[in-house]
Amino acid sequence: MYYCIHLSDQHTGTIDQNGTNTVRSIDTKQGNATLTWQLLDNSTVNKFVDITKSVALSDSRVIDWNYYRTDNISLPSLVEQLNSAIDAYPLPSDYKILLTDNKELVYEQTNRVHYAFEKLLVESNPSNKQKEILERLNKLVHEIEHNISNHFDNTVDTEHFIVCRHTCNESVNLYKKLTDEDYNRFIFQNETGDLFLDFFTVGKDLGHAFMSNDVELIKNKEIKQQSLITASVQIGVVEENKFLKYDSTIDIQQRKQYENWCQLNDVESYGYNYTEPMYNLGRCKLGTLVNETYQSFVNKLSNYPYITNVSIIDDI
Repeated sequence: MYYCIHLSDQHTGTIDQNGTNTVRSIDTKQGNATLTWQLLDNSTVNKFVDITKSVALSDSRVIDWNYYRTDNISLPSLVEQLNSAIDAYPLPSDYKILLTDNKELVYEQTNRVHYAFEKLLVESNPSNKQKEILERLNKLVHEIEHNISNHFDNTVDTEHFIVCRHTCNESVNLYKKLTDEDYNRFIFQNETGDLFLDFFTVGKDLGHAFMSNDVELIKNKEIKQQSLITASVQIGVVEENKFLKYDSTIDIQQRKQYENWCQLNDVESYGYNYTEPMYNLGRCKLGTLVNETYQSFVNKLSNYPYITNVSIIDDI
């Protein structure tokens, strides 16, 4: 069984001010090109397939998608956009990010904005305009986090990141709770071009807090672990003229660093038993990209940059 993302050189649907594209059922098209992943054979994927097929049958189905590239814009420009959004909401000026020569200080500032976004979105009953601004803040914070290393370490790594949120009016009743068996399929290295289950959660999980050294989130007891299997997916690629190959030793090393960080910051005292499966690092792999080289993958995204549909097929 295979999962397909259909691409076109022509945009379909709508796009909002934050760059989120929305393709409704009546807007879906086969497109000019396809990216295809062979789905794994396990119970997690089976649940994902059932949910996706059910969503695809609904007249109310919607595909909200985003495509990010870290080389599209500089860190100073992203920071300028974020600070403008802070003024537009408005938030207090001390939430604005100041670019210094201290990488860790910039991470601390992005953590603070991320936390404000989550609290305001969930608890403050924002207007529609404010919701748009909050979504923009969230998008910009993630883009800034992905660009920090390039800026401070003077590197030119390009990351491609695609998110497809596939929903319908009835989808909340279709979702399945993640079990320990599902969590044990999470892997840290998810920028290999393969298909992964999307986080589909407002906030940060413990792994994201670790990667951004967000200790305040722990102390505020605001960790949000992924809890659902949905029909939404993510694909990440780090540009090195070839696909990164999964290396289990990297996951093992990262797990050790994660555990050391959890112990150092005493996360268990705040209610987070990081040894439980639900706190595993990474995302759940769903499928393996097929019939693409690194260059053909990048070329397709360049020549056909618009997503027009997603589908599951039995064979190719």
